Amino acid sequence: MKDIITLPAYQIVELIKSKAVSSEEVTVAFLKQIEAINPSINAVIDINRDATLTQAKQADKAIKEGKDLGPLHGLPMTIKDTINIFGYCNRYGSHLFDGYQPEQEGTCITRLRAAGAVFLGLTNVPELLAAYEADNLLYGATCNPYDLNRSSGGSSGGEAAILALNGSALGLGSDGGGSIRLPAHYCGIAGLKPTQGRIPISGIALPAGGGAGCLQAFGTYGPMARYVDDLILALPVLSGPDGIDPTIPSVPLESVVPLNFRRLKVAYFTNNGIVTPSQDIIDAVLRAAKVFADLGAAVEEARPLGIEKTFELHWEPFFDMCDGGASVMNMTATLASDKISPLRKKFYERAKKINLNSDELNRRFVEILEFKWNTYNFLNQYDILITPTCATVAKPHGECFNEIKDFTYTMSFNNSGSPAVSVPFGMSAQGLPIGVQVVANLWKEHVVLAAAKVLETAQLNN
Repeated sequence: MKDIITLPAYQIVELIKSKAVSSEEVTVAFLKQIEAINPSINAVIDINRDATLTQAKQADKAIKEGKDLGPLHGLPMTIKDTINIFGYCNRYGSHLFDGYQPEQEGTCITRLRAAGAVFLGLTNVPELLAAYEADNLLYGATCNPYDLNRSSGGSSGGEAAILALNGSALGLGSDGGGSIRLPAHYCGIAGLKPTQGRIPISGIALPAGGGAGCLQAFGTYGPMARYVDDLILALPVLSGPDGIDPTIPSVPLESVVPLNFRRLKVAYFTNNGIVTPSQDIIDAVLRAAKVFADLGAAVEEARPLGIEKTFELHWEPFFDMCDGGASVMNMTATLASDKISPLRKKFYERAKKINLNSDELNRRFVEILEFKWNTYNFLNQYDILITPTCATVAKPHGECFNEIKDFTYTMSFNNSGSPAVSVPFGMSAQGLPIGVQVVANLWKEHVVLAAAKVLETAQLNN
């Protein structure tokens, strides 16, 4: 039974539905794994064991009674502390949410429940999600499974870490600037940021947690897993309008099918014009491009126009808010200084330096729209784009704000809204995971996931 926690999620579901194993047995195995590994990595921050086992027993009962079974029936999974869920304590890593009780569950949670998922617990995040590492005063820092002195990334850092060590079969993360893809890269798992507008963000209590008000939504939920096939399994469950979130159009989700390599056009770049990645990350991108070239695809080096302005067009207007730190400070103004995390304080110190007048800010909004158009037209010329996920491998704890531009490789595609997946594709000289980012045009998750599956297969066969 111990080995079952290493299987892909879709295989676990098949075994449960066929009665080869029970959901209760599988759930107990995952709970034991969490108990064994969580003291060292600090990834899962809230567990309701009784409720979890009750869900698993109910899943087994449904099978015995011959009821209709959902695509995730009996599957144990974890949830990032980002979305309203009953039976757990949503805190967003901040004392600002002390005593918070959601009145309604988020749409993603209700859909996962309906699909048969069993919830193992909530995973760690940075305070108010505004950092590329999961560390806060409530729960402490989540450690990288490959080096405990390093970060697991953020903001979905707890989710990535627990998945990497087989403590969960599937995860739900969120991504407003790389918060799914960056931890996936750091921890050696796969993570999908779908097209913004594919998955409802109903159920996030964090102010401005889903986007930038009337300008555009730049954040989204998305699945995280050890295997690309499990992203493919989860995406249809999460997708589509819910009648609550007004930013979700009714765009059909196409099935993932094998790519026609002879007709495939692939672009890649190793440098976004902002920061040059380490050589091992550059080499990983080049190897990924070569995989497609060797299969017969047309491959060339190219990048979207204006991508070199990503930091000014994403981090500063959306995270720093360009108001001299006023908005950032106001969110925690009711908290005493000793109840605000060091990372949040660093975030505020950065934001204080960015203060634009309305004319300057308006010009940036115009450039954001231009970049979105440019990227859309660029991706009409290429089926996929391969890039670094980050300029470095996992950083030591506490250093994510030292070189914040290292994370611009993911930020770009929150601005464009494009679906993007980080897929494991090698190890660094230090023995740390390296992911490469695969991007496709709007609403083409089926393409980006098919391409990610090709790279995953190539890596596993290497």
